[in-house]
Amino acid sequence: MSRDVNRELLTLAGFEGEELENFLPDWLSTVEKVGLTEDDIIYALDEYIPNNWNIQYIGVRKMIGAYFRELVEVAKTQQYKAKGKKIIYGILPAVATCYMAMKHAAGDNAYVSFPDLMLVTILNGFFDKADPFFYHSEDKGFTYGCRHCPLNKMRFGAYSKELLATPDVIWSWGFNCDEGPKTDEMIQCLLDEKWHYVISRLPHDTHLGDVDDEIEERVKYVAEQLRLGMEEIAKITGIKVTDEDMKHAINTTNRLGFKIGQLVALVCNADPVPLGGNALTQFQQPLTVPFNSGTDYIEEAIDIMITEVRQAIKEGKGVLPKGAPKLGSYFVPFCIPWIDRLFRENGVATTFSQTLTLSKK
Repeated sequence: MSRDVNRELLTLAGFEGEELENFLPDWLSTVEKVGLTEDDIIYALDEYIPNNWNIQYIGVRKMIGAYFRELVEVAKTQQYKAKGKKIIYGILPAVATCYMAMKHAAGDNAYVSFPDLMLVTILNGFFDKADPFFYHSEDKGFTYGCRHCPLNKMRFGAYSKELLATPDVIWSWGFNCDEGPKTDEMIQCLLDEKWHYVISRLPHDTHLGDVDDEIEERVKYVAEQLRLGMEEIAKITGIKVTDEDMKHAINTTNRLGFKIGQLVALVCNADPVPLGGNALTQFQQPLTVPFNSGTDYIEEAIDIMITEVRQAIKEGKGVLPKGAPKLGSYFVPFCIPWIDRLFRENGVATTFSQTLTLSKK
């Protein structure tokens, strides 16, 4: 009897009942668009996901399901564009709050997310299948190998493969790396002159020991850059962010940040460590990446994960035995999840500090 592997995969990712049945048609369409074969699904279902992710936890499964929803959203950008919806992209590194405010202002009339990051996160993180987009990008002009950020190669490759719609605007950040804006210029020059981008940059010239958020001039400068960026996007899209939209985004970010902080503290202070570092990193992405499907699904996963981690700590369960060494990191490469697994196989647990530390200042 042949397997219904896509239904099995969605069940693994926390879908059930009517929710699964309603989601399945969009998922099947998405799988075809991104180039996942039945063999790819079987590999993910039977090997890649079980071997690299802590799927004994419902919270992890629900987290995977939240990202699957975002993959469907990415695959619908062409459809959304054809219906007249505004398409707003962004890139890392960025703060999600402004994008969340724009999404709140526009509602269902706009797609707002970072499609390159979602594609790398999902295709490589759960299927080990981002390479075809990278190779296609190289065929179209990117130099080969690891010389460039895979996010930029993915954005270029996914657009040139006609998976992504042309955005009304992409807010391109040059905070830590100038290659993001340069890639958008490259796309505009080589692929589509209608690829409009707004660039925001910040200087990194503080002295050792300076605390940025205690220097009023710098705080005002950052706020002004954010305001100007949103004003430029409003001119292009007609989506105007009100104070209420921004308050809603800030409140959502603060709520998520508090819960994520709880999860991080529980995992990092526990012995044995109850959760892998790649999963711990994945749960934190809503602070830096807007989810076009909203934050309800990922927040539900976080809530469940906190409860499950508390129970695992109570029972003394962990991904490694008690007393195993921990490796703290600012960035566990979640999109290459077997790195975390290799550390665990060698008796070392990876943990991850918060992407953004919330402050009452």
